[in-house]
Amino acid sequence: MSKTMIVAKREFLEFVQTKTFVIATLLGPLLIVGFIAMEVFILTRAGGGEYTLAVIDQTEQRIGQQFLAALPSAANAMAMGKPTAYQSTLIEQPANLQAAIDSLEQRVQVDSLHGYLVIPPGILTGEEAKYYGSNATSQSVTSTLRGALQNTVQSTRLQAEGIDPSKVGAALAPVRLAAEKTGSKGVRGSAEGGQMIGLFMAFAMYLVVLLYGAAIMNGVLEEKRDKIVEVIVSSLRARELMVGKVLGIASAGVLQMLVWVCTVGLVLAYASSIATILNLSPEKAQAFAQVSNMLPEVPLSVGII
Repeated sequence: MSKTMIVAKREFLEFVQTKTFVIATLLGPLLIVGFIAMEVFILTRAGGGEYTLAVIDQTEQRIGQQFLAALPSAANAMAMGKPTAYQSTLIEQPANLQAAIDSLEQRVQVDSLHGYLVIPPGILTGEEAKYYGSNATSQSVTSTLRGALQNTVQSTRLQAEGIDPSKVGAALAPVRLAAEKTGSKGVRGSAEGGQMIGLFMAFAMYLVVLLYGAAIMNGVLEEKRDKIVEVIVSSLRARELMVGKVLGIASAGVLQMLVWVCTVGLVLAYASSIATILNLSPEKAQAFAQVSNMLPEVPLSVGII
């Protein structure tokens, strides 16, 4: 056995026997699985609940009623998990606008109302509607209100021009397009899955360089700190020592990464079985399985390269 391999073996065994390596190797997969489980939990638990909403309609066309009718479908379209239920109150053309706003503002302050929407009289000609509420920072709430209001205003404009909104909606229905990655190496799968793998690999490379680069540096400094580097260099060349340390610590890093990758692969491959074992609800099980279905099929040869 060459001197380089002797150093590599010694560094490998020394590194894998440390408590840090063992703990990181065991807890790493748990952390990755925990991130996946948290994503599924957020996906299935997002949204839901009941929101109280007041609408002040100042338009002559009385589009407030149409807006409230379009609100449930907009909430279902925006919901990633459970759709939000809106309990709405409509105030049409108030005699005193400021008094109505002040009353609703007081209700928001005492938490008896989540928010109120003011639809101006010139909404059809581009005047801006305004929403005030304690949940105004919620992207799902504001997007739902914006989508319902936009559909209502567009339908009203089309009807004013004598155009059937349903026919226009059918003509402008979005065209579905599925992008699938393919190439000479035989990698096939969704483009979104390819992006996920690319981001994961970039993060993995950053993590490897950060952790094991520091480990190699500490390994080189060890002999210098203990003042035995002169003795070691007297029996082998500095190049052999450096190459051996890099190979040994890098091999330990590859072993740790293999454990993590195999664990994640097994979790994704048996996602449905794991969902059954954990007794997840059908919604959570479906969302958990969708994560694995998004990933492309990568041959082993491509993964090694």
